[in-house]
Amino acid sequence: MSNRDLFSELSSALVEAKEQSEGKVTLKTH
Repeated sequence: MSNRDLFSELSSALVEAKEQSEGKVTLKTH
């Protein structure tokens, strides 16, 4: 796996963690 793939995996994980910390209500609105 290249560094770019690892970085995108990391950023998407951060975005998910941020959304979860904001509450599950935001997930339902998607």
